[in-house]
Amino acid sequence: MVKIFLIPHFHYDTVYQDTYENYLKISFEIIKKAIEILEKNENYRFLIEQTILLEEFWNSFPYYREKVEKFIKSGKIEVAPGFFVMPDMNLISGESLIRQIKKGKNFLKKFGISPKVAWISDCWGHHRQIPQILKKTGYEGYVFSRGMIREKKHPIHFLWKGLDNSKILTYWMATGYFGFFIYSTEKSSDEYLKEIQNHLNVLKTLKIVDLILLPNGGDFLKPDFKIFEVVEKWNKRNDEKIIFSTPSEYFDKIKNKKLPVLSYDFNPLFNGTYTSRIEIKQNNRLCENQIYLLELLQSFYTLEKKDENKKLDGMIDKFEHYLLYNQFHDIICGSILDDGYFDVMKKYEINKEIFREVFYEIIDELTEPDENLISVFNQCSFSRNDICFFETEIPEESEILVYDKAKEIKTQIFERKNNKVVVGFEFYGKPFERKILRIKIINKKEKEIVKPPFEFENKFFKMKISEKGFISNLNLNGMEIVNQEKPYFGELIFQRDMGDFWVYYQSPVPGDSRFSEILEDPYPENVPRFKESVFQHNIPSEVIIEKGNLGIKVLMKGEIKYWKTIWRYVQSYFVYNELPYIDFKTRFTAEGKNYRIRVAFPTSIKNGKIRREIPFGIEYQNEGEYPSQNFIDYFDNEKGLCVINKGLPGNGVKNGIIMISLFRAVDMGPNKARSETGFSFGKEYEFEYRVIPFVPDDKEYRPYLYGISFNQPFVAIPGIKWKKETVYLKILPEHIPVSSFQKLDASTYLLRIYEPEGKEQNVEIKTE
Repeated sequence: MVKIFLIPHFHYDTVYQDTYENYLKISFEIIKKAIEILEKNENYRFLIEQTILLEEFWNSFPYYREKVEKFIKSGKIEVAPGFFVMPDMNLISGESLIRQIKKGKNFLKKFGISPKVAWISDCWGHHRQIPQILKKTGYEGYVFSRGMIREKKHPIHFLWKGLDNSKILTYWMATGYFGFFIYSTEKSSDEYLKEIQNHLNVLKTLKIVDLILLPNGGDFLKPDFKIFEVVEKWNKRNDEKIIFSTPSEYFDKIKNKKLPVLSYDFNPLFNGTYTSRIEIKQNNRLCENQIYLLELLQSFYTLEKKDENKKLDGMIDKFEHYLLYNQFHDIICGSILDDGYFDVMKKYEINKEIFREVFYEIIDELTEPDENLISVFNQCSFSRNDICFFETEIPEESEILVYDKAKEIKTQIFERKNNKVVVGFEFYGKPFERKILRIKIINKKEKEIVKPPFEFENKFFKMKISEKGFISNLNLNGMEIVNQEKPYFGELIFQRDMGDFWVYYQSPVPGDSRFSEILEDPYPENVPRFKESVFQHNIPSEVIIEKGNLGIKVLMKGEIKYWKTIWRYVQSYFVYNELPYIDFKTRFTAEGKNYRIRVAFPTSIKNGKIRREIPFGIEYQNEGEYPSQNFIDYFDNEKGLCVINKGLPGNGVKNGIIMISLFRAVDMGPNKARSETGFSFGKEYEFEYRVIPFVPDDKEYRPYLYGISFNQPFVAIPGIKWKKETVYLKILPEHIPVSSFQKLDASTYLLRIYEPEGKEQNVEIKTE
């Protein structure tokens, strides 16, 4: 005989089909109604999800503060998960998830509570580092509705095991987070009793213990007194009783029960959200790395100056607020109306201004002017050999050299715009090293231009560039990486896409989707016609190969036509003389509707293993497109290929071809909010990704460090020199990444490190 724990709640969207301001008004009335019911029935309970809403209510209605505090402290109002917002669980970094938790819990300290249950009602997909992150931040239970693997008789109660073997008590809302709810007072109690029974008929077949959690609410659904009439009638007619409950009260009842252990992730689902409004994902990744850098520099500044700068503290707090706000799951997934999108992009622009101001204020304190020098900083906790870029102004007829003392460092101009140039030089940076180098302006040398086809070799690999500019051969230790049946490595693919912001190919999305779906999404020549695939090679109209001091730059210009729509692109890639990387950059201007752009790397690897970076970890996964952090790699026993991205989470492998989804031109679909900006007419985009061929048994190959290096480049500023070249922090072994080094006050600092491979590791932390 089961006991039914009814959880009254409502799901709050910060932005979705309406604006933040309008949703607040609706949500305030819901909270007021819940308080009214709580005051009149001592058995009632109510759940509020996100602290951003609770904080807004607290600040807007002082009259209700005493009541809110009373009900929270008594446990009748529960805040769960208690994050700042409910972010997408896949697209943000592990550090960002901790920031969400920390910011939420900091506000809840005023009530003397710390949430124990992470109630994640509406997010699609859940990676396998969640158990460890939640356990280490004080959570004991996890509740979700979307992403369960589509198998028969999957339990609703289980222990979810993460990559490090952490286990967290988990409940799957198998009939959805709406569950049973009152949506019409005109509907009879008997009709509602039938709805409850329908839920139980499903849940009882999936239960492990005789304690069932039944949600009572949904998106912006206001609670109603009629619930008491329904519950009373149910309890009179049934031996299986309903009680009002909170998630923590429910988990207290089942925490000592013997439950099965599930040890896999709940992905993928709604694959289109990995690419829709891609600029939001790109800006999120950029801001995550920028706040890391600002906090790192602020910590070094405080250590060096023995002084605090409260102004900088406040600006970094504002930066973090906007970063976390924009990580709400519908926002970062791009599934929001146009008015919300404009507000989101404005917040990113404000963050860019904050970054520039804080960055240069700290740099001004740590350096002094010298026009003949350049200051370089390795913001990573590990040694690395990579290209260091900086931008400066020089005359059109000039170029620039860099010297380490008397030794010349090879440089190359990567881009020239008017009098500004982007200069790169190869640099070996030690952990958190500050370095002062000398710069010199010289007369410009003539570029060496070669015509394709062209062969190139460095100490890592040999390659051939075809007449059309594609990489047609990539040979690693005598092993060919490129699929010779498709010798167009790095090809751009145009596909028709009639989906919406959530799903590829076909819309509308089913709103009650609860199961993960591995989409059949191969290289376009194999896509069935009913999915309206249009496929053609992007044959460039112009190919330029430029040889320089650091390597070769291949520039391809072309266009793809589909009926009257012309999509123009510029794709370049750089192959280095002394580095094992190939760096790609693709620019295009969006035109037309309902299409997707992918980049494809056809490999010769057959039946290989696929790994993707997830927040704070690495996961082996299946073919198909999954959400990835910085990298995806694919390998067999002899050879492999790693593809690193900057804010492009839609990574997949199918039939030996690694593909990244770069861009989609879609909208919300019929009957939803205005979202014309999803087509991005006339908007220019730039995408960056890096390719690294590798040997699987190479002990030095650590793709997560390559991913960090690509996303957290060397900091280089010409015209200044460091006042001190002190290194304040060192982590041993070096392959353990630092995700955050923050100043908490003048004498207290927070350092967060993580081990991505799921291996136990002793770590030594050295400070000066």
